Amino acid sequence: MSDTTAPGATAPAYRPDRKKRSRHFYNLVGVVTFVVMAFPVY
Repeated sequence: MSDTTAPGATAPAYRPDRKKRSRHFYNLVGVVTFVVMAFPVY
């Protein structure tokens, strides 16, 4: 949320790390979603 308000020039070393982290997180979510869709246990 503060990501959009804060300019990228203030934290050039923090932005790529955050992007990489969120990318990994979304990959994990995608895998979990695939497993849930493949094996519905609810």
